[in-house]
Amino acid sequence: MTTATTAENNHVLPDIAISSVKEADDVMTRDLLRLSFEDRNAIDEEIHGVSNAFPAETMELMQTALHNLSAELLQIPNKPAFDKSQLLFPNDTYVNTLDFRLRFLRCELFDARKAAIRMVTFLDLLDELGFGNEVLRRPIQFSDLSKEDVKLFRVGFVQMLPFRDRSGRPILAGVGTIGFQYDLIQRMRIHLYITFVFSNDVESQRKGMVNVLWPEGDFSEIQMPLHNDSRNLLKKVIAAAPLRLVAVHICFPDTLYFNLLRSFLILTFSSQRSRMKFHVGTSIERRYSLQGFGIPVEILPITHSGNVKRTCLYRWIRVRQFLESGQKLIGTSNIRSDDSIILLPRSNDVLFRTGTTATAHPGNAHFRSLIELKYEEVILGCELTQAILAEEIVREIERMNGRFLKWDNRGH
Repeated sequence: MTTATTAENNHVLPDIAISSVKEADDVMTRDLLRLSFEDRNAIDEEIHGVSNAFPAETMELMQTALHNLSAELLQIPNKPAFDKSQLLFPNDTYVNTLDFRLRFLRCELFDARKAAIRMVTFLDLLDELGFGNEVLRRPIQFSDLSKEDVKLFRVGFVQMLPFRDRSGRPILAGVGTIGFQYDLIQRMRIHLYITFVFSNDVESQRKGMVNVLWPEGDFSEIQMPLHNDSRNLLKKVIAAAPLRLVAVHICFPDTLYFNLLRSFLILTFSSQRSRMKFHVGTSIERRYSLQGFGIPVEILPITHSGNVKRTCLYRWIRVRQFLESGQKLIGTSNIRSDDSIILLPRSNDVLFRTGTTATAHPGNAHFRSLIELKYEEVILGCELTQAILAEEIVREIERMNGRFLKWDNRGH
């Protein structure tokens, strides 16, 4: 079997069989052809943020699904981590809480069978990645990461964007070398922690998550994780994530190196191929393409020259450590109470912050449209005062469960 070994643009090409390139294209085509026109259209609309596949959530639906989930868990014969949680912590394991189980039910659109499999896979993966027994009693925390994990985390190859996309979905960005030169197990520990933190938010559970991969820089001495063991672990992490992956945007220059990498990603994201979008071209072209899907490209943690930005990452890590410590620092010069810190604003929140980074936030866009609507009423001769009109706008935001949030002088 021949392999691609020629260098291009100072890149050492991935050691991937040429036959795999054709296989990836064939698999992608085959998966799309299996879908009906209606299914393809529904997926495409959800990727663009036009619609959401999540069903109407009622109390009856949740109660039935939770009951069915418990029954499905009993039907799974091999679930060592789940059984260990029940044996070691029979009275206080978070695995039995409604909050934990609803994450996986919402992730699978209340399909109890699929939710049970995903939940068991998640717990087994925690055990496989070496998190220890404590994460079977309480949620995974930043302190569960090793010193080596934290050091790798701070490199910034994977980051959580501070704002949602146009449809209110959280965004996880992989930038730079995407961490390909580092230990895969360490990277997956970090990824699992991040996605679990994302799933703390009910809005995110209902709307799902968006992934943006932006490989950039010199890959000349980086060995790509293309062997079967790496691919199988990546597939397992995708299958265990407690948050539904709605879209995967992969952005790269139009070179042979990255086109070969595209084939590997297609074969790896087996359950998400229909939700993959490739954006190829210059940095400007890729950013314009992403904008069409409602991604706030101005806050991507990478510059046009390919340098990784880490300011938001360091702030995120610092706040997560504080929140998980259970401290209360009200009235001090440090971070205030944990209730006052919002790491990821909801889509209906209105953000007050200097600069233009918050303008793409969906809550701010709705807020501006309300102001424009009230302004038109004034132009048409409305007799209400500005104070009353402003009060109406505030009530409308609060009616939608929105909040007015302001950045403090520490950037929180």
